[in-house]
Amino acid sequence: MGKSPVGLETSETPRELAFCAHAVLQPDEVFEVQDAHLEPRFSGRSLVTGEPGIRFDAGAPLVTVDGLPIGTVCVIDREPRALSASERKAL
Repeated sequence: MGKSPVGLETSETPRELAFCAHAVLQPDEVFEVQDAHLEPRFSGRSLVTGEPGIRFDAGAPLVTVDGLPIGTVCVIDREPRALSASERKAL
């Protein structure tokens, strides 16, 4: 998946490793992983256990007017966290 990285060395992640692949499955809501170390779907992935050491991920699907998800806008952090209501709305 292509990315426009800010604060990351890499610009692409294989789909099978990407958190964003889960976000596009829920086109009407923000996908959030507050602590990837505690989430069985992600805890063993190299993006979590190695560099960049992802702990938090949130992704908002980009959806066409016809309802087709075509990508996501994602934010990640090396620290566990939760989106506030205003951050969720902004994303």
